[in-house]
Amino acid sequence: MTDPKFLKIENGILIGLTDDGRKAEKAEEISEIVIPNEVEKIGIYAFADCMKLMKIVIPDSITTIEDFAFADCMSLEELFIPKSVKYLGHRICSNCINLRSIKVDEDNPVYSDLKGVLFSKDLSRLIYCPGAFGKDKNNTYLIPKVVKEVWRYAFTDSYGLKKIIVPDSVVFIGEYAFSDSFRTCPKDFEHEIGGYNNQLYNLILGNSIKRIEYGICHNCKNLSLVTIKVLEPPEFTRYFNAIGEPFKGCNLESLKIYVPSGSLDAYKKAEGWKEYTDNIFAENKKEDNKK
Repeated sequence: MTDPKFLKIENGILIGLTDDGRKAEKAEEISEIVIPNEVEKIGIYAFADCMKLMKIVIPDSITTIEDFAFADCMSLEELFIPKSVKYLGHRICSNCINLRSIKVDEDNPVYSDLKGVLFSKDLSRLIYCPGAFGKDKNNTYLIPKVVKEVWRYAFTDSYGLKKIIVPDSVVFIGEYAFSDSFRTCPKDFEHEIGGYNNQLYNLILGNSIKRIEYGICHNCKNLSLVTIKVLEPPEFTRYFNAIGEPFKGCNLESLKIYVPSGSLDAYKKAEGWKEYTDNIFAENKKEDNKK
């Protein structure tokens, strides 16, 4: 059990590390945290910036893990979610660049994992892909064909992936699903991801997508090839006064968006797509690209 003086706990909520805990973590005196059974909730940013932590043991007493709970735990390589957890906030492992897998207890009624990626229990919703996932798998990920929704921020922290294939089963893509992480990588870790946080180069979207939320590829500087198989341009949700803006912040000089040949005019006139008229081409004009 971790020394209690290292953990700040209030009314069953783990707020984070105490001053003594932060000092010990930065001095590399502790590399593992075992959360005590009295804790029911891990609070927002509880372990943020604990860059030397390599292991966090979560007990079965935990029911809730809030947003960004383990953000910037850059030495963390694996996380296990027990069966008791019923709620996971957004991007609980934001900027965890060495995280290779998230495992879920098979008896958890809400969540599951498949080869280290976090899903809903029935696998219909892809929730979160870890930061280092794909580094040893040709940098490519084919989303399972049972998935219907790619959730918000699902691949935002997936620094190892260069190609993502969205299958025909998917009908919804959440906001910032493939976007850059928006977070700065400390200099000590820059060599591990290199250049831009998001390495995504090639994105293939299946033929059943109906709705896309805001900024799905926001600030993906390396994104050069997008293939969309949907005949009718997917509908975008509005974000304040903006509609879609799927490629805001991307390098539009190199970005090519290929759509079905018979749908070229429809995409060039559709809300949220027409802003990229100069980047949209018919699929039968696609150049041979081996990257």
